[in-house]
Amino acid sequence: MTTGRYFHTATLLADGRVLIAGGNSIDARTGAFKTESSAELYDPRHWRV
Repeated sequence: MTTGRYFHTATLLADGRVLIAGGNSIDARTGAFKTESSAELYDPRHWRV
């Protein structure tokens, strides 16, 4: 994943990929919590986003 996150949703798609959306992360520079409004597609067959 390109963005580390927690409290996200993960949905298995019909083609085997996983849609990861939303959640929270911690800003590495400030240590502040932030809400993620992005989504990523993860393909476990190829171990890539």
